[in-house]
Amino acid sequence: MRSPTASCRRATASARWRGRRKPIFFVARSKRDGSPLGIYQVVGPGRVEPVMIFSKKAPTYYVRFNFAHVVGESVSCNSAKAFNEALARAIATAK
Repeated sequence: MRSPTASCRRATASARWRGRRKPIFFVARSKRDGSPLGIYQVVGPGRVEPVMIFSKKAPTYYVRFNFAHVVGESVSCNSAKAFNEALARAIATAK
């Protein structure tokens, strides 16, 4: 006969983790003022990884590459040639 405690054993942290399939996310908060620090994901027993870190101030950006100007020049230089090639292909394959 089995002892009553044999079936009531506690699962270890690693055993509990093996059965878990859905990722767990949580918001970490500052101990000082309770403000949110970021979103973290539990990746294993006792292990967490940051997913998104919150900052106190907004980022500042500057223009590195003027996309609108480069695209405009490229279209104006290549559009006539591309159109003529597409028209020639359409006429050649027309039924």
